[in-house]
Amino acid sequence: MATTTGQATPPKITYDENLAKKGIQYFKDLACNACHTVKAVGIEVGGNIGPDLSKAMLGSVGVEKGTAGGPMMMKYFEKNGLKDPAADPQKAAQLVAKFLAEGDEELAPTMAAQAAFKQQLGDKWVNEYIPALVEMLKIVAAKN
Repeated sequence: MATTTGQATPPKITYDENLAKKGIQYFKDLACNACHTVKAVGIEVGGNIGPDLSKAMLGSVGVEKGTAGGPMMMKYFEKNGLKDPAADPQKAAQLVAKFLAEGDEELAPTMAAQAAFKQQLGDKWVNEYIPALVEMLKIVAAKN
């Protein structure tokens, strides 16, 4: 889709608001805010170890604290064949879910360890927590 200036408009990001609200709660319940904030959804108190995740769906995570030598999520997206997450938010959401489920030892060793730890939650981690956390990040991306 193109605008009157000839530039493509990014696809609209759709999300389930109720599931996203659960994601916000899960983020706190799982103590993700011990390391991270998500200022765009009001999670401003907590982590100062990891970066604000407000632009994770757009690939901009890792610069604030210098983690992984730069914008780690963009590197993760590119490593998995997605060069422009804003142009394909569905694929970006799928990759965020994959990242939460598996981590990436090379780009984010701390998150790889967290993913392994969270797998102790079993099916609930994959079927409840991850979808809700991804929906939370979709709300943020839709606002940007």
